[in-house]
Amino acid sequence: MALNISPVTILPEPPTKTNPEDFAQKADAFVDALTGFGTDINAAITELNKITSGLDQTTPIAAHNMGSTYNFPDVVAGSNGATYRCVTTACVGIDPTLDNGANWYNLSGREGQSMHNYGNISVDTTIDVKAADVFTLNLTSAVTISFSGWPNGRHKTVMLVITGGGFVTWDSSIKWPDGKAPDITTGRVRLVFANEDAGSNIDGGLCGVNYA
Repeated sequence: MALNISPVTILPEPPTKTNPEDFAQKADAFVDALTGFGTDINAAITELNKITSGLDQTTPIAAHNMGSTYNFPDVVAGSNGATYRCVTTACVGIDPTLDNGANWYNLSGREGQSMHNYGNISVDTTIDVKAADVFTLNLTSAVTISFSGWPNGRHKTVMLVITGGGFVTWDSSIKWPDGKAPDITTGRVRLVFANEDAGSNIDGGLCGVNYA
């Protein structure tokens, strides 16, 4: 939703003692304009307060409720630990952690990346990259891992932290250095995936294995 900060009306030229001939006329015009000037300033302050609402770190941010209706500039805490601002009106039933930016804007930024824990995984799993920046999975059997939710025309990087045992089959859209996917059957493994074309070509890379 676009912000509505209107320009503040410029005050007329104030009177000066060096020009006594038009002092009274300019003084009257200047004083008359102060009322409108104050109205413009107060309107701008109201919009600025909307922008900064929810950023007060001393005030707890309520968790997002799928049954509640939100309007700009409402701010909520997502299930992934990130803070989101509603950028539309009458927004209900839309999880901010899964939104594409049309309804919710992530205020948390890149510092303190959001995390989503998939827990124990024993079935084929699709990682929705809109949900977080870092995903943790504990494999309990062989699975196939794929991705969804990549933005089109905007770069996105995510990290997978995989523990447990189990062979992984990767989606064919993932491209690996030298065309070879890494072996991650044991230990704690970190992998990074990047994309900017809605998931058509996902670049994958191994950060390391068997961290101890």
